[in-house]
Amino acid sequence: MLGRARSGSRCHVQPRNLRRPNRSRLSRSPLNRSRPNVPGPGRSRLRPGCRDLLARSSRPVSAPRGLVVSRPSRARQSRLRPSKRPPGNRKAPRHSLMFVGAAALLQMQVSQIKTYWYDRVQVSIFLCTESSEQPNCGAGGQGVTAEQKRAIEAELTSGPTSRYVDEVFYESSEQAYALFIEQFEGSAVEGNLTPEQMPESYRVKLKDPDQYLVVSQAVRNMQGVDQVQDQSSLLNRLFGLLNGLTAIAVVLGLVMLAAALLLIGTTVRLIAASRRREVEIMRLVGASRLLIQLPFLLEVTLISVLGAVLASGILWGLLQFGVDGYLAQQLRVIDYISADAMVLVAPGLLGLAIVIGVASSLVTTHWHLRV
Repeated sequence: MLGRARSGSRCHVQPRNLRRPNRSRLSRSPLNRSRPNVPGPGRSRLRPGCRDLLARSSRPVSAPRGLVVSRPSRARQSRLRPSKRPPGNRKAPRHSLMFVGAAALLQMQVSQIKTYWYDRVQVSIFLCTESSEQPNCGAGGQGVTAEQKRAIEAELTSGPTSRYVDEVFYESSEQAYALFIEQFEGSAVEGNLTPEQMPESYRVKLKDPDQYLVVSQAVRNMQGVDQVQDQSSLLNRLFGLLNGLTAIAVVLGLVMLAAALLLIGTTVRLIAASRRREVEIMRLVGASRLLIQLPFLLEVTLISVLGAVLASGILWGLLQFGVDGYLAQQLRVIDYISADAMVLVAPGLLGLAIVIGVASSLVTTHWHLRV
């Protein structure tokens, strides 16, 4: 109803959302006759002297003394404030490509371990001595003869076994005794052996270490051969472990590659969902499919390339300071890969990042945006 304000002043503002009254009834109303300054319907009008009152009432009201006004927490402010960063896991390409690069480095390390041990695989053929009791050494405990040594050497150098043999080293009894003294110098067994008791031997280096059984079986039953040490049990465990590590590296690389594709696709879908209105506007103005997909394509490709660069930098730091700087100094059992291996891995990661970014963005925008 039209009357005085609740604060006691004579100011009155006509609401705009009231139904337009009948002008004839309003003009005949005794209230309008006694109050000529009442504004017409649909307009706001203040009496003289009320503008200062309105200005004072629009000032911010301070809290009474003793009353604590709590502000919203930072978490609530962050939820209320609209985010300027587009959604999507920007770290996903970096993490996935880092695992792919780690799998490639693991494969290179396994190959280098194989090469390191393959170069040191030898078949040792010990010849008979006077104290040998093997059937190949003959009766009466006679040692190996010159004719038997020539036959064994001919089998290794020009016989059917020669295609598996890379080099043959002959070690005499004196050389074997000197090596024994060097290894066990100062021990209790140093003076218990003489050079005549040390057997002569052939050290055979193989072209393919996997064929050590062929060489050992070919010379094991020859006359003059006392014992053949092919280290079959040790080599079988070593080669099985290396083959298992190779398979694990390949499977890990494939899994991480699939994870990279899925994560980048999810990132593209989230970015596309946040820009659906812009895409609809571009459709309405007649933009082509390539023009709509181009911003997503460039953004995702740039994110993937930056992820590949960061992953390459992290892997280089791990190799430089973790492997070369610490592990290679503490455990010198094998030959480790160096940070120079990233020269081969980094370009592959960059190319893979570009391919993944382009392919995933094209496929995802085609199915999600229906362009």
